[in-house]
Amino acid sequence: MKKWVVLGSVILIIAAAVGFYVYRQQQANIPSLKVIKVGRHSIASMVYATGTVDTLHKQIVGVVAPTLVKSVGVAVGQKVAKGDLLLQMDSTAIDLQVQQAQAAVNVATANAAAANSRLDELAKLTAGSAVPPNLIPGLGNLQGAITPDLLASVVTDAKNAQYQAQSMVKQAQSALAVLQNQQKATRITAAIAGTVLAVNVQANQAALPQSQLVVVGDLSSLSIKANINEVDAGKLAIGQPVVITGVTLGNKKFAGTVSSVAPMAQSEPTTQGIQTTVPIVVSVTKGDPALKPGFTVSLAITTVAKPAVLQVPLEAIFSLDNKSYVYVVKNNVIQQVAVTTGIMGDVNAEITSGLHEGDLVVLDPTNDLYTGLKVRVD
Repeated sequence: MKKWVVLGSVILIIAAAVGFYVYRQQQANIPSLKVIKVGRHSIASMVYATGTVDTLHKQIVGVVAPTLVKSVGVAVGQKVAKGDLLLQMDSTAIDLQVQQAQAAVNVATANAAAANSRLDELAKLTAGSAVPPNLIPGLGNLQGAITPDLLASVVTDAKNAQYQAQSMVKQAQSALAVLQNQQKATRITAAIAGTVLAVNVQANQAALPQSQLVVVGDLSSLSIKANINEVDAGKLAIGQPVVITGVTLGNKKFAGTVSSVAPMAQSEPTTQGIQTTVPIVVSVTKGDPALKPGFTVSLAITTVAKPAVLQVPLEAIFSLDNKSYVYVVKNNVIQQVAVTTGIMGDVNAEITSGLHEGDLVVLDPTNDLYTGLKVRVD
């Protein structure tokens, strides 16, 4: 009897071992998958670019012809008010021209006054009057009275002379005004209040065309110019928020908004070929000494954002026949589910239909997965 008991026990142990082995083999054949629980979070679609910092309001002083700089009134870093002297250009030649033009105005004015006076004297004469000496040139020794025809002719000539004299005054005054404006232009002043960013000329040095002699900028109003790839340009609109960062800024971040989107794209050659971009301008919300004109910065532009939406990682979504799908795990069994996506973020995608909060979605699905497959969840 004991012999049969022992034999039965051995058989049970062997059966249990075999069963455990089979179970382990079955478990080993069940794939183990990484999943994530569907939840609600805020999401945003972003466009990234690099740009160059500049002042929103800037004055660049230059000349159109070689000119001698007489004196420099500012230095780099100096704050200036509107109207402050920046440069005094040599005015020797223009000063002389203004003097000569003023003399011409004086002569023309005197001639006009004489013409007016002569016309006034002629207006006092009537037909039959005696001819006053020297009033009518060439007729001063005329004997007898002035005839009506002669008087009318003389008055007409005097009026013509008056008109010509007045015209000469206007011409002389116009010429003087032009020269005075040119004389005034030799004194170059600040058109805006700001800080002197550059001075590229010295006193008694010749200034050449196409040179930026002095640059003044308002550091309290900064802007960033950038070129956006044509693929992303259509997503941009004025007023979109921007986060500004940069290697030179350390951990500092600055806020800004898109203030301008060019209505026309531009094409330019690059090492990869012709690239088409759209220029934009970003206005910096608040200036800071750390954000200097000329710096290259990174822009993160939020084109659209939503709070508390269902979303899954981009790596969970796959496409079949131009439709989006995910694998959902329920009771350790896979099910292929069609989904509709909304906002596409950097790492997540909004799900507008097909999933519910709390669903378990497979990450990085492989081609050997299918509906009904039993899996283990990590």
